[in-house]
Amino acid sequence: MNEYQFDILPCPVFRDDATDSEQRAETAVLARLDQNDANVRHLLPPTAAGGPFSSAARTALEALARKVRAEEEARPEIGRRERSRLSDNAQPYQDEIDAILFELAGFSAADQAHVEARLRVMI
Repeated sequence: MNEYQFDILPCPVFRDDATDSEQRAETAVLARLDQNDANVRHLLPPTAAGGPFSSAARTALEALARKVRAEEEARPEIGRRERSRLSDNAQPYQDEIDAILFELAGFSAADQAHVEARLRVMI
């Protein structure tokens, strides 16, 4: 990938400061993930259109990504073809990341379903 291709990728911008409710949301998200429960998006504050987005969303995305990585690193040695799909343990965390990013991008549930259906056909 060339720099000009990388530089045009959309990337959400997050606020560094957190309100009291956002700090409570961050704590709730981390506690839920400590219990190995990926269902955290409902704990996040509503998304403001266009951002910058809450630090709670950033915390959730970072923690979910760490869970995906830990689950994938725990997998035994497998072939490249098997590695192209996430493990059953990692997939719920990735699904939650995807849902949060879709929401930040302003996608509706119908938009998200359409994209996911197209990806299943393409991949």
